[in-house]
Amino acid sequence: MRPLPPKGQHHFWADHFLVYAQRYDTIRQQQGNVDRATGMHTLKLAACSLGEIFSDVFPIDQIRLYAHLVPHFGEVADDHLTHTNSFHLAQSFWLNNYFDKEFYYVVSS
Repeated sequence: MRPLPPKGQHHFWADHFLVYAQRYDTIRQQQGNVDRATGMHTLKLAACSLGEIFSDVFPIDQIRLYAHLVPHFGEVADDHLTHTNSFHLAQSFWLNNYFDKEFYYVVSS
């Protein structure tokens, strides 16, 4: 996104594209940091004790690498999940370290 400052004013972000991002935390597994079956890290959306999601807006040029998340459904997937709402309704995700070879080396090392 690129918000426009009020007319006649110049802000530090006026010449930058911005991105809104939410924070995810790693869920520690019983046998280490990765799921034994998939070899992927399990993540959950980070929230404070009141349930408010940790998120921020920052310049897009601060992003160094993108990540591919896959909703983790558990034993049985919720019937309400679709391809349009799965990221909003899923409780946990897998960090797909197999999506890109450069990302694999960063996450797996």
